[in-house]
Amino acid sequence: RLYREERWIRRSEEVRRTAIEQSFDGQCFRDHALRMKDGSLAVQPDRSEAGQYYAALFGGIDLHTPPYLELRRLILEVFSPERRDDESGIVPFEMIPGGYLRFTLLARMEQWDLLLRDMQTIFGPMAADNGTLWEYRGGKGSRDHGLCSYAAALILAAQDRS
Repeated sequence: RLYREERWIRRSEEVRRTAIEQSFDGQCFRDHALRMKDGSLAVQPDRSEAGQYYAALFGGIDLHTPPYLELRRLILEVFSPERRDDESGIVPFEMIPGGYLRFTLLARMEQWDLLLRDMQTIFGPMAADNGTLWEYRGGKGSRDHGLCSYAAALILAAQDRS
C-alpha cells in the first residue's frame, strides 16, 4: 500500500490468506512449515505465544470474529508474563520480541489495565533489581537494553486511558 502498487497489494493479500489457511489450526497459528522433497508443505506442530501476537498484529485477522474468539480468549485470559511451559504446547514469550508484541497488541486492543499489570509484572522486578530494563526476563544478556524505552511510551499511553 505504501507504494500504491496494485499488483503488490493483491499479491500480499494472497500471501496473507494462504498463510492463514495453512497455519491456523482452529485455535492458534502454527509457527512454520517444512518444504518436502515432493514440493508440498508439511505444517509443523510448533506454536508460540509470539507467533500468535504476530498473527494478531500483522495477519489481518479480527479477534472479534468467530474463528478467532478462542485465540482472543487465550491472549487475554491464559497468556501472561507468569505463564511458563504448560501442557498446551504453546511456547511462552521471551521479552524481545514477544513481550513487546504482546504489549503492542494489548494497547491496540485497548486492554490498558491488563497492559499495565503485565508491564508491572515484567519490569517491576527488573527495575527493583538494578534500576534498568532487560533484554531477557531471566536477566541473561543485556541488562540495560535501549529497546526497553518503548515501555515508557506504552505506560504513559495506558495511564492516560485507564
